[in-house]
Amino acid sequence: MSQIDTLSETVLPVKSSIAGAFRNEPILTEYYEVPNSSRLVINIHGTFGNMHGSSGKYAELAKEIAGSELAGTLLYSSSRDWEKSGQLDDSYASKIEIFKGKTFADELEDARRAVRAGIDTAMKTLPAGKKLEVTLHGSSLGGILALYLAREFPEIGAIVSVGTGLRTDPFDVPILDTIPSEEELREVFASYDGKFLMQYGTLDDTFSEEAFESLFQAVWTRQKAYIEYVWVDHPFKSVHGEPSDLVFQTVTSQLKHFLETGELAQGEVRLETPSEIRALREKYAELTEMLVAKAGGGVRVSMDDENPMI
Repeated sequence: MSQIDTLSETVLPVKSSIAGAFRNEPILTEYYEVPNSSRLVINIHGTFGNMHGSSGKYAELAKEIAGSELAGTLLYSSSRDWEKSGQLDDSYASKIEIFKGKTFADELEDARRAVRAGIDTAMKTLPAGKKLEVTLHGSSLGGILALYLAREFPEIGAIVSVGTGLRTDPFDVPILDTIPSEEELREVFASYDGKFLMQYGTLDDTFSEEAFESLFQAVWTRQKAYIEYVWVDHPFKSVHGEPSDLVFQTVTSQLKHFLETGELAQGEVRLETPSEIRALREKYAELTEMLVAKAGGGVRVSMDDENPMI
C-alpha cells in the first residue's frame, strides 16, 4: 500500500457549497482540515476544471499535504451548469456547453469566494497569536486567477503555478473569450511581491516557451523561481506522450518541499517514462539472475516495485 493510499484512509474532507457567480449555480468545496495549523493551501483549477482534477490529482495532492500535517487544504469546483454537467460526457465540446456564457469575471469571482471561505474556515482553528499563511496552487488559468487574488487578500504570501503562461492571442471559448487585455494582466502580475514558483512542461501545447518566459518576467517579485519539466504536457499527465502519475506526484513533492522549508526550488526535472522504468526493472532482473547464478544461489536479493535493489 502506498503512502498516499494510507493517507486517504485517514484524511477525509468536509464537503460544502457556497453561492457561485454564474447563474446562481453553487461552488462545491472540500476542506481538508489540519487542526491548529497556521498554513492553508488553496488549489485553483484551470479552465473547465474541477476540484479533483484529471485522474484525481488534486484530491491526492490535498490528502498528501493535509495528511502530512503541512497545511489545511481547500479544493473547489467553480460554478457551472451542474444539470448539464451530470448529463453530458467529459468531452471538450460538452465542457464548452456546460460553461456556456460564463465570463472571466465570473470565474475570478468564484475563486474569490472560495478563497474567502477557505480563509474564514482556517481562522476558526488558528492558534492564538499566529498569523495565517496562505499558499495558492494554481493550474493553467488558476495561476492567473491566483495573481489577481493576491492583490486582495493579505494572507496570501505564496503562489505556485503549474502550466500557467501569458498568451495574447484570443480564445474563442467560455471564460477565456473575456480574459482581460495583456496590459491589465501585466499590471496585475507586476503588483505581486510574494513568493512565486512557476512550473511548466516543455511539451505544453497550450502555452509556448515564450508565453512562460513572458509570465515569469512580468511577475516582478524578486522572490521567484521556475522549474522546467522536460517532455511533460500541459495537464502534467504524461512524459514524452506516455501517461504517468509520477509527473503530478513530483509537483506535489515540490509543494511539500516549499511548505517544509520555505525555499523555492529551481532547475530542470527529467522523469523516466513508464516504458523506461519497465526497461530498468528488466535490467535489474537480468543482473539479479546473473549474480545469483555466479554465487551459486548464495546471494539474497530484494526486489521492490518502487526501488529495485540488489
